[in-house]
Amino acid sequence: MDKVISSPVIISKLGYGISSIRGTLETVYVALMWFVDERPKATGKPAKLRTLALTLLGAKVLDGSIGGDRLALELDARICAEVTEILRRLLAEEFA
Repeated sequence: MDKVISSPVIISKLGYGISSIRGTLETVYVALMWFVDERPKATGKPAKLRTLALTLLGAKVLDGSIGGDRLALELDARICAEVTEILRRLLAEEFA
């Protein structure tokens, strides 16, 4: 992506905790992203300014067989994969 975007600005926060009501470990990721999409320059058009705001929530049931730290790592990896996929779709203009 470093060849596709420039001037990135990202404000984000990741938090996680246990919901005793739902019996789950939950991770929340909130981000505001601002960057310049350089791909249109190849067609002679001006670069596009992109702004993206998102909030993702992931949850895993606490069943006692897997520790909380392990669940938190799994959720963190899943959130990372989802953010990457959202950015890929944005840059590929796959959103309708």
